[in-house]
Amino acid sequence: MKQTGVKSFLLSFFVGIFLLGSVFGQGLVLQKESLTLELAKKIALACEAKAKDLGFSVGIVVLDEVGNLKLAYLMDKQSIISLEWAKAKALSSFEFKQPTNKGEFRVWNIAEKTMVLGVSGGFPLVYEKNLLGAIGVSGTKGKDDDTIASAGIEVFDAIFKDKK
Repeated sequence: MKQTGVKSFLLSFFVGIFLLGSVFGQGLVLQKESLTLELAKKIALACEAKAKDLGFSVGIVVLDEVGNLKLAYLMDKQSIISLEWAKAKALSSFEFKQPTNKGEFRVWNIAEKTMVLGVSGGFPLVYEKNLLGAIGVSGTKGKDDDTIASAGIEVFDAIFKDKK
C-alpha cells in the first residue's frame, strides 16, 4: 500500500511540474524549429516557378525534420518515376546531411529506402546548424535539378532569415 501511495505521489508531482511549465512559461518545455506544411508548400511552389521558367516539368519532394515525407509534388506532364527519384534525393541529402551532387554516382537500398549520391537535385534544409528537412527535385537532365531545388532553398533561407 505504501509503494502505491509513493508512486501515485511521484506521478502527481511530475504531472504537476509539467503542467506548471506549460502554464507559466516556456522554461520547462523544449521547443525546436520545425518544417510546417505551409513552408513545404512555399518551397515546392518556388521550385515549380523556377522549373516553368526553365521550361521543365519536375517532381518535388520535401521531408520534415525527422526525415518523413512532408510534401510530394508532381508537375503536369511528368512521370511518377521523377517523384520517386526526387524522394530518393531528398532522403539521401537528409541522411548524409549534404547535397546529393557530391561524389561519384551510387544507388543502394537501405531498410527499404532508396538512396542515391552523385546526382543533382537533393539538398538538406539547415537552419542554425539544425537539420530541418530536405528537398529533392527530379525530372531534368543534369544540373537543372540543382537550379530548380535552389529556388526552394532560397525561399527556406529567406523565411528563416526573418526569424533572427
